[in-house]
Amino acid sequence: MRKATFYASATLGGLGALFFFFVLWTMFFGGGGGGSKIARVDCDFASIGRAIKMYGVNAGQPPTTAQGMIALVREPMTGPKPERWSQMLERTPLDPWNIPYHYQLLPPTGPRWRFELRCAGPDGFFGSGDDLAEEFQAGLIFHQVAEDGGEQLNPRSTY
Repeated sequence: MRKATFYASATLGGLGALFFFFVLWTMFFGGGGGGSKIARVDCDFASIGRAIKMYGVNAGQPPTTAQGMIALVREPMTGPKPERWSQMLERTPLDPWNIPYHYQLLPPTGPRWRFELRCAGPDGFFGSGDDLAEEFQAGLIFHQVAEDGGEQLNPRSTY
């Protein structure tokens, strides 16, 4: 009975050690195909997209392309100034290849504002074939009737 217990313990210990080394290998060498980096880009796009949408709600407008994502970290010094600014991110996010993501405010489609987030991909160059991009459609831009009867754009936006 003692030998069986010893062999069972040794087998479990060996399997545990193999699992441990597999986890270390995956952490340091990425597990091979790079799919985990692309999955991280998808998660980053979702969280950055939410931060930009919240910025639009708080500030009354999305950051301009010139203001970029740094407007989520520090209050913009260039116009248009936000109505109410609050910090959305601790720092400008980097993709899995340590390149900052690119933000671009797109022309609105009807009453909605749009923006694009772009990752340079594994080669680190924007505009090449391996870029990853996602377009977001965000808050409504409400129209209100001015006192003189004309319609006027109100930049306050919501989800």
